[in-house]
Amino acid sequence: MNMYYKFPEQPNKTKPLIAITLSVIFTFLISFLYGIIITFSPFVYINFFITVGFGIVIGYVIRIFMKIFTVIDKSIALYTSVICGILGLYFSWVVYILYFLPDIPLMKAYFSDFYLVFKPLSVFKVIREINRTGLWSVFGITFKDWALTFVWLIEAIIIILVPYLLVKKQPQAPFSEKLNQWYKKYILFEDFESITMKKEFCNLLTLNCIETIESLKKGLAYHHSKVSIFYLENEDAQYISVENIHTNRDGKNEISTSIIHLLTINTPNAKYLIDKYNGKKAFVFDY
Repeated sequence: MNMYYKFPEQPNKTKPLIAITLSVIFTFLISFLYGIIITFSPFVYINFFITVGFGIVIGYVIRIFMKIFTVIDKSIALYTSVICGILGLYFSWVVYILYFLPDIPLMKAYFSDFYLVFKPLSVFKVIREINRTGLWSVFGITFKDWALTFVWLIEAIIIILVPYLLVKKQPQAPFSEKLNQWYKKYILFEDFESITMKKEFCNLLTLNCIETIESLKKGLAYHHSKVSIFYLENEDAQYISVENIHTNRDGKNEISTSIIHLLTINTPNAKYLIDKYNGKKAFVFDY
């Protein structure tokens, strides 16, 4: 038995294509809403948070589709996040431009006629013209040329980078080829002490996971470790992961650092830890 979970090759080549296609379609739909909001929103500062929210929505929806369609290869999810980020930026520009075109019904042009949707050269030509003349101003100062380019560059970085980071941040979960399903994740209901000597702890956990976990003292509210068990009743191998959790005094800005991820343990040990520490089943789309 391998000491750590070994990710298999993607078992089904069709499902990733479905997940990618649905992610792109969702991006097309949500970009319309984002484009409309940005077009009408008069507040530059609020627009920043709207843009971040747009990226977050794309990122989480990609994670959901990848989980539903059992996409094991994480590189597929990462490439999809970049593609959807770029397309989200492009589609939102199409909406913005269509809004200012006279005598063209916006929804019909975007959703049925696909006017400009498949005309990137025309879109880029309009963007260049907007950059030269400017369409909005702040405190009487019209943003154009390099100043406007800088604002657009920040927006592009946010829309592309946020989904990518959300997908990258998600730890890979084990998948059972035998049962054709994801393992269930159980988070032990105990804040253990932070792990300071990582290598020594990992060695001890490998030798005797029960004794090692039980020997841990209680951690602090803002500085502790969490133990997760990935468990499927009818599987031969189960897995354990440990991470350090750091938060500030008011419980915000949580930062997690992986100590060990998906170490193989046997079924009796996994079940014992879940039962003893009242393991709580995590929401399937959170991991």
